[in-house]
Amino acid sequence: MSAEDPPRKVLLVDDDDLVLAVLQAALARAGHTVRCALTSAEALRLLAIESVDVVVLDAHMAGSSLEGDLDAISGLRSSPAIIVLSGSAVDAALLAAAGATYLAKPVDARVFLDAVRDAGSAG
Repeated sequence: MSAEDPPRKVLLVDDDDLVLAVLQAALARAGHTVRCALTSAEALRLLAIESVDVVVLDAHMAGSSLEGDLDAISGLRSSPAIIVLSGSAVDAALLAAAGATYLAKPVDARVFLDAVRDAGSAG
């Protein structure tokens, strides 16, 4: 991360412990502050008490729907940027409506870190 790229506060939401560990390590090495949640419900509880710059959300988690998760996160007063990760196709209109960025799994670390850096940027 360069001097002009300030650290971001990131919430990772994925029901796969290994994915969380790998992404958390990459973000921490890049100087970002990271919180993790294994479920959408846990993420929403965290977001109710703590604001973040970016939410990185797994598109397919047991017990939740991507549409419902995007609606809930988009409706937050803090308006975090959203990055959706998925190993399969995701409805582009759904992503666009939430202003979310899509990254395919497995995601390259550099591409992921660049997306976090750029999340929420104008242009």
